[in-house]
Amino acid sequence: MVSVHELISISEAILSGRERKRGRKRACAEESFVALFKVTPFVAMEVWEHLQEHTNIPWQIKPKHFLWTLFFLKHCMTERSAAVLLGCDRKTYRYYIWCVIDYVALLKDKVILWENRLESSAAAKVSVDGTDFRTVEYYPFDPWRCSHKFKCAALRYEVAIAIKTGFIVHVKGPFKAGTWTDKKIVKLELHGKLAPGEYYLADGGYTNKNAPVITKNTIPQHERAKMNAIMARHETINGRFKDWQILENRFRHGEHRHRGVFTAIAVITQVEIETGMHVFGVSKHNIWYCFIKMIHIKEYNSKIKYSALKY
Repeated sequence: MVSVHELISISEAILSGRERKRGRKRACAEESFVALFKVTPFVAMEVWEHLQEHTNIPWQIKPKHFLWTLFFLKHCMTERSAAVLLGCDRKTYRYYIWCVIDYVALLKDKVILWENRLESSAAAKVSVDGTDFRTVEYYPFDPWRCSHKFKCAALRYEVAIAIKTGFIVHVKGPFKAGTWTDKKIVKLELHGKLAPGEYYLADGGYTNKNAPVITKNTIPQHERAKMNAIMARHETINGRFKDWQILENRFRHGEHRHRGVFTAIAVITQVEIETGMHVFGVSKHNIWYCFIKMIHIKEYNSKIKYSALKY
């Protein structure tokens, strides 16, 4: 087991080759840690413990290799630059970062849990949205990769957030951004995971009279500010994925690696939320109104039925 203090010491040893300076305040050390690795030492420790507990991570992979991986995801430097800065061989650096990314992605089923939405008793327990990430133009050229958001090739993922807690409870992808709309993606899996009588909140791109969805367009104008708060929080979490430069910048690695990178970052983001880096909350009124509006919509739109879950 690795402590927070040990992780800070390892990070300083990696980057400076010197022992921790005597008298340096721990707060400053943690601030430097976050600047280099994006997460706090406590979050890094939690993810590392998950890796040791829930995966068969080889004994050869040490905490410093995990920190190399966080550094890579945060800064997305070229291998040559990162290897020089970290004081290692390029091939060694490449081998370990992709190994650790794959193992962190395996934590998805242990950290991102659909059952976490059940802390709410409301009919609408999750908000759903798609998020796009730019990529290079992979060969052969495919015009259906083009994202209308970026006007270039991109991959799209579906993310569901528990309304009550702000936890990430579902991720799905990747999909070609130009081929797969949000409305098509949500039918593949999420509709089937909803319980009878359960709804989800989403933006206007999910509008479908036969689906178990509540959008801003289906509620009165004076109630839309409440839903805007919920969807704004969802966009905040989508934005956290892009705090990692490997997803903010154009992805230049093999397309087969993108799923692992996104899933690993989603796992780390969920651990951040669980360990105190919360997103802003929404009031109980917002949760209750979802139930009220579900009944309201059902009264005026008889086509929204429980059978829509099979749609």
